Amino acid sequence: MIREKFKAIFLKIKQLGFFAFTQRMLSYINKRTLTLIAKSMSPIVIFFTPSYLNYLSFGLNKGSLPSKNDRLDFSSDLLDDFSFINISQKENFREVNLIFRGKFEGDIDKSLPTFFLNPMHSNEIRDFKEKWLITADDNVLRTYLGEYDGNGWDGYRVGKSDEKIYFIYTNRYFLEFNKRNNISDYTKETYQKLNHKLKKMVTQKNDFDSSFVFHKSGLPNIKLGSGLISIVALLNISKKVNVYGWDQYIDRNMPNRFYSQVMLLWPLKSFTFFATCLNNWIYCHRFLNNQHSGDIVINGKLSQIKNIAWIPDKAYKVIYNSSYKKV
Repeated sequence: MIREKFKAIFLKIKQLGFFAFTQRMLSYINKRTLTLIAKSMSPIVIFFTPSYLNYLSFGLNKGSLPSKNDRLDFSSDLLDDFSFINISQKENFREVNLIFRGKFEGDIDKSLPTFFLNPMHSNEIRDFKEKWLITADDNVLRTYLGEYDGNGWDGYRVGKSDEKIYFIYTNRYFLEFNKRNNISDYTKETYQKLNHKLKKMVTQKNDFDSSFVFHKSGLPNIKLGSGLISIVALLNISKKVNVYGWDQYIDRNMPNRFYSQVMLLWPLKSFTFFATCLNNWIYCHRFLNNQHSGDIVINGKLSQIKNIAWIPDKAYKVIYNSSYKKV
């Protein structure tokens, strides 16, 4: 094992050159060190000054969490935090299922249109009347479409003939060609032009439906994840959404202690994953406490956060400015 590791390092040095390899190693060590500092400090910052959490990125993941000028006014309906454009102009559903890759209990009504979030090739999708593959990740979309490029996306499902595809464009796509950050530029008459511009950015194929979800922070790199974005999109095109397996990397019962709960926000040694988990906890908490329009049922490990008091007391301040009042 040790010999194999040294051999891999030697081959990497030979491939990159000693100087480039050394630079890359120093950068890696620096990033890992800063991440460990951020992880160790996060419980303290969340408890005392949660509005400063974005500084724990140390500039390496800028925009993962909102800064002071990017925060939103608090609304009783969390869907007000987003703008939505139904690019495909698809008719609304009455009720749908959204299945994450996490564990859940209970049976699923397979007669309903069912959306599978980032499924792997090994996942079995049987006996569902209407099957959709959904994502907000362009790499996963291209894999769905059979355009797997061999760059780390092996294992994701390639769509079959009876599986429709639904892709959701997010902030970064829109901001690449609309620097003014003005979603109101687009009306129903210009949706197709928007669709044409967006599709050219991700793939040459057109056989998928799509919508656009814009988080009003205006941050191109805010970390929300495909799951949360998919829920927001489906609540805009369906009267009811049944969510299964939303766990956000939680694989056990929720601990009682504040410190242990915060550590669950770090499933990997990555500030990006921390930011994604925190944003998901905030919005899931709001869903679970009926701070939204539409009808949603959540079945998954993340439903355990419903009554955690520090989330509205502390974590909400990451997304919302001083207008936030505890509800």
